[in-house]
Amino acid sequence: MNLIICMTPFQMLMAEKIVEKKQSEIFHLLVFYSVWNDKYQYYMEKVLCKKNVFS
Repeated sequence: MNLIICMTPFQMLMAEKIVEKKQSEIFHLLVFYSVWNDKYQYYMEKVLCKKNVFS
């Protein structure tokens, strides 16, 4: 089990790439944000659509 902590949309994009490379592992995603907006929503959905990621 792995924990990924993100504070920016760019970090969520990098998290998505890591998850794609290690598909056999399970990931937990924790996102901190100051203001939730469409950009955060977009990247959060991209990462969470992976089968091995839980929030």
